[in-house]
Amino acid sequence: APPPAAEVSVLSRCYAARLAEAGASAVLEVTGDGEGTRLPAPPIGRPRLKRSWLHAFAGSYEAGRGGRGGGGRGGDAPQHALFSGADPLPYADASFDAVLCHGCLPYVSHPVALLEELFRVLKPSGVALLSFAGDPPVDRASDFDRRHATQAWLQLPDAAEALYMSGSFFHYSAGWGSLRLEELHVEARSLFLLTAFKPKGSELLRKRALQAVERSRGSGGRRGADRRDAAPHPPLVRAAAATPAAASAATALAPSSAASAPAAAASAAPPP
Repeated sequence: APPPAAEVSVLSRCYAARLAEAGASAVLEVTGDGEGTRLPAPPIGRPRLKRSWLHAFAGSYEAGRGGRGGGGRGGDAPQHALFSGADPLPYADASFDAVLCHGCLPYVSHPVALLEELFRVLKPSGVALLSFAGDPPVDRASDFDRRHATQAWLQLPDAAEALYMSGSFFHYSAGWGSLRLEELHVEARSLFLLTAFKPKGSELLRKRALQAVERSRGSGGRRGADRRDAAPHPPLVRAAAATPAAASAATALAPSSAASAPAAAASAAPPP
């Protein structure tokens, strides 16, 4: 189901501003409705964005391709790709300046694998923008959400726990830099935007080394496939909230919130 038009309008302007700040030219967007956010045209004098779409569902993939084949010509990378959770994305390392994802995380069965791959295809110093609706994170009365949202998201009590779990996915997927949290207001509801950066050079090597040590201690030597089903722990991130409401919700991202982590976050498997 596509997000409401008001959400798309606010997010498209916000995303466009963030992409301009980052100087992004190649963008990968994760979408579940075949289209994603409709970014406004860049100002006169700025080059048009080179956009690709990663689809969370087969139906979105077919709709996005629109019968045009969806692939690149010759040896080019495809403009549209389908995320399976098992196979690497059909893009080379460091292919994109930015990645966008609105509203898809609650429906992805392997969120850690998704963020691992997004990190891989993002260039050093690239930016990831991930957003979702506020409280409740998913509509548990919605037939679509009951059928497609993962158990972890369906059982979350509020937006604070959703932020906690999302931050944990970032922390345990790859060597992301600090997270920044913003709250956007759309009519009577809130949208939360998480911004993460891919470090470069020595900082990236340092984060990877620390993460390897942490995973080894926490998993007893288990490999990555096993870690994807492990319960997320408090992420070591720094949240900069734009409003008092966001600052309150952002406490879920702090290490002190470990005791409040929901048991539902132990698995992101879809409902039976």
